[in-house]
Amino acid sequence: QELAGDNRYATAGLIAEEAWRFGSSDVVIATGANFPDALGAAALAGQLNAPLVLTDGAHLSPEAADALLTLGVDDEITIVGGPAAVSDTVIAEIQALLPPTPAMISRVSGDDRYETAAAVADYVASLGGVQEPYGFVCTGLNYPDALAASSMAYALGIPVYLVQGESVPQTLIDQMLMNGVTLPIIVGGTSAVSQAIEDQLLAEPGFEDVWRIWGLNRYETATELASFSQGVFEFGASGVCVATGQSFPDALAGGQLAGNRYAPLLLTESGTLSAATEDWFFDNAELESIRSVTFLGGPVAISPDVRADIDALLH
Repeated sequence: QELAGDNRYATAGLIAEEAWRFGSSDVVIATGANFPDALGAAALAGQLNAPLVLTDGAHLSPEAADALLTLGVDDEITIVGGPAAVSDTVIAEIQALLPPTPAMISRVSGDDRYETAAAVADYVASLGGVQEPYGFVCTGLNYPDALAASSMAYALGIPVYLVQGESVPQTLIDQMLMNGVTLPIIVGGTSAVSQAIEDQLLAEPGFEDVWRIWGLNRYETATELASFSQGVFEFGASGVCVATGQSFPDALAGGQLAGNRYAPLLLTESGTLSAATEDWFFDNAELESIRSVTFLGGPVAISPDVRADIDALLH
């Protein structure tokens, strides 16, 4: 299966519509122009039992407007990020799109990407608490690691906390504990989340343990996360979603579809099937556990050669 539109917003709309074939009264909206604010949006959308739609930050993208209408949104709209990410103009355009009784629109945001992620995580916890004692700890400086974890975040309501540098503010650790996190899962190697941060978390008496899931590159980290989801949470292999790891929008929207299916979200290079991803497909094909694969994005995002290589592994 391929879900691809003429641009990132059209692709995101198609993904949301596929994940929510019978529509949804509620929706979560994030900018598709940048990644930080939306990295934790999958967990929030999952807890709200709602699709995630991406839009341009300055104006409501026509493709996003089409998705809202197709989904039948008429109740609660949650926007992730402040006005610099999703402008007040977008809100006005949504209200004009959905007359005569506009849906209730609210924002979840902070002063920067780290505070926004913390606010989103807090909201996730307030909606019933963390279903598992886990919280993903990811770098806020890049996107692949958090995106590869998004299917688990969506399916299980596991919040995503963004960090940087050599330490975590104590206020964030306190929040994680208040949110019910007792087992932080660091996503990515020490070049993404430093050893100093891991040591700091390990020294926190409120945490039972700290795990790190990582690989030598973003593609290997994604397959390690996939194996973790299969082994710990009994995710299946069928329905696996594949996105390019060289750009963020398709994977940003794709976590909801993979999460709805309790399936992994894998990343690959656009022009060549990444070695770690190839190995994952080979191993799971040997188990005859893959019945369907969904490519997120068109041939520019995932080339025909990559698709052919995956197809060959399944036959």
